[in-house]
Amino acid sequence: MKKSFLFIFSLLSIGLCLAQVGINTNTPQAILEIQSKGNTALTKALSIKNNSAVNIFDVRDDGRIVTSGVASPTVLFDLRDGKNNSIMAVGESNQTAATAKGGAVKYDLNTKSLFLSDNTVWKELASDYIKTFIVADIATATQSFANNTTNTIKNWVLVSDLTNSFNPTTGIFTAQRSSVYSVSLNIILNDGAINAKTQLQASLIASGGQQVKSITTFNAAGNFSAGVQCSGNFTLASGETLYVALWHNMGIAKVIKVGYNNLTIVEL
Repeated sequence: MKKSFLFIFSLLSIGLCLAQVGINTNTPQAILEIQSKGNTALTKALSIKNNSAVNIFDVRDDGRIVTSGVASPTVLFDLRDGKNNSIMAVGESNQTAATAKGGAVKYDLNTKSLFLSDNTVWKELASDYIKTFIVADIATATQSFANNTTNTIKNWVLVSDLTNSFNPTTGIFTAQRSSVYSVSLNIILNDGAINAKTQLQASLIASGGQQVKSITTFNAAGNFSAGVQCSGNFTLASGETLYVALWHNMGIAKVIKVGYNNLTIVEL
């Protein structure tokens, strides 16, 4: 008898697990369907309370969600309870703006910004973020620039880098966000022999292919200090890099003259 009862109970349990459950309805259309008795803000379809009998989560019959501290939400989901912890977290996403649809919001870890989908592209929301402002100079002449060879200018000393986006050892700048950056370079070499009909070239080179070059030419031979200036604006995407390089064909290796050189990178 006991075994028969357990068998029947097991069958009933399986039937209950597979059945649809309705609250206040005999014809549920889902695994669990709750049909409220009202359709206005005055009644609730679902109410959850803590052990102090305080409402912490309600679903009103007008479709609005009521959280703890927000008794009268003005939108479908309202967290404005006047407390310091009334915030909502938004995560990252690799969906396209078209897939996410217009009005979707995501957080971008690289730029540390929020983006809004307009159904076509993700648009960065305006924020009062710290813009790139880099100033660097050469404090020690440790790098030699061989004749007819292009070399990245390295071993800078930072005067200012508010966004920590410039590596002074490698001389590589990495854009923290998609923006326009103004770059200016001033280089002076130590006094030395310079052959006639030669050149000193400075280059600003971005990883995306953009380049700006500036050349100083020397028609007559001599023994003096050579210099070059180069500046330009670059449209860089987040994560793109930029570096400055030097090339010359003056005949012998050259060294930078300490105290007369600087590099500035400013986000516009």
